[in-house]
Amino acid sequence: MIFASDLDRTLIYSKRSMGTVDSDSALRLIETKNGQEISYMTEKAISLLEEINALHTFIPVTTRTEAEYNRIILFKRLQQRFAITNNGAKILDMGLPDSDWSKIIASRLASCFDKVEVQYYFSKISHASWVERMIEVDEFLVFQIIPEAVPVDELANFVLFLKKNDWTVSQQGRKLYMVPDCINKWDGLAYIEQQLGKKVICAAGDSELDMAMLKRVSHGFIPVHSAIQTVLANINYTEVSGIAAAEEILQKVSAIMNQTLPVTTK
Repeated sequence: MIFASDLDRTLIYSKRSMGTVDSDSALRLIETKNGQEISYMTEKAISLLEEINALHTFIPVTTRTEAEYNRIILFKRLQQRFAITNNGAKILDMGLPDSDWSKIIASRLASCFDKVEVQYYFSKISHASWVERMIEVDEFLVFQIIPEAVPVDELANFVLFLKKNDWTVSQQGRKLYMVPDCINKWDGLAYIEQQLGKKVICAAGDSELDMAMLKRVSHGFIPVHSAIQTVLANINYTEVSGIAAAEEILQKVSAIMNQTLPVTTK
């Protein structure tokens, strides 16, 4: 069985996003960049994840690039075989990109609404007063923004325009992601399902970019601090927010997967 999860603000947290931390919750630094502390998990959450990873198959699924994903020390130690990065555009198999999947994605992107066109239409509404910079990823676009200065109506119309052209826009804090629907987290998971002959039972995520996988699994989990609003029967929200939500998700996933027999080792 497979547990697939988004990372940032779902399983791992920066100091800014972790919220209130109980005095008895021990934190562990799991990511650094240029000597700076980036992300944390609680020791309890790490222990639960290690248990799930030992008995089942844990697959990190992130919008991060491969390089950003590789900064996370914990996942190197867990030694899970697969990871999905770039919002599904890359599948890492034992740390190396799966070449067959990369060819599939290249073929899909060739027929998608071009990101150069997306940039052009976005330039019609963007302004230095709320867009600080653009981060161009191979498969999609990320803009650093000032949330409180966003022109709500103009952005809403732009989101509808992109939706009609099969692109998804997701605001996550100070980042505005624009991603073509031809690459998504679920398709990468389905590809791995076929390879492993195992089914994705549980998934967790906190943004619209996670919905492609959340709505297709038996048990989906969303941290209550997420902006996602859904009433899908298979999806549950956590009772707690911030870094404590990771513990709650992992406790529930562990209970579900350990009760779903037969339990197989990796």
